[in-house]
Amino acid sequence: MPCRSAARSSITLLLAIALTSPAQGEADAFEAPSGAFTVDFPTKPIAGKRNKRTFVGTIREVWFESQSEAGHFLVGYTHLPGILVFFGGHRHVLKRAKEIFLDKEGAQQVSYETIDIDGRSAKQLVFRKTSGEMGKAYFIFEERRVYLVVGTSPKGLEPVDAFLTSFRLSTKPADQPPTDL
Repeated sequence: MPCRSAARSSITLLLAIALTSPAQGEADAFEAPSGAFTVDFPTKPIAGKRNKRTFVGTIREVWFESQSEAGHFLVGYTHLPGILVFFGGHRHVLKRAKEIFLDKEGAQQVSYETIDIDGRSAKQLVFRKTSGEMGKAYFIFEERRVYLVVGTSPKGLEPVDAFLTSFRLSTKPADQPPTDL
């Protein structure tokens, strides 16, 4: 009987640990410090920022990226000077963002279509890197910001889709400069 009791205690302990511990590879909800968005990164993201002065004003970029065995995941946004948005228009800005992204990634466009994200019009790009790895990106224009949500994975598009569909923009105004970093 003592052996059976010990086995039962061990099973109970293992079940308690399994039920209270997060599953391996489970994504953690991440909220940008400014509250501008939330997303489920597979690992704790690393943040970065860059300011670029131009003749029309300062362009501010903020990004958060995460690397794991599931792939590479990034959410970033560019805060544009108002005059650039006024004269460029959102269609031109999104088209240019896509072209720059593909060029920097050395990737080929597979498809590019308009989608809806939380009632906002966005563009979804499916791309193939020169390594053959597939990826997806969302381009979202919100007031003076262009959001870029990207995922690539050696395990196919399933982890990428899970990451992209977890992305949510807040209802906070995006017309103010970034306060995330």
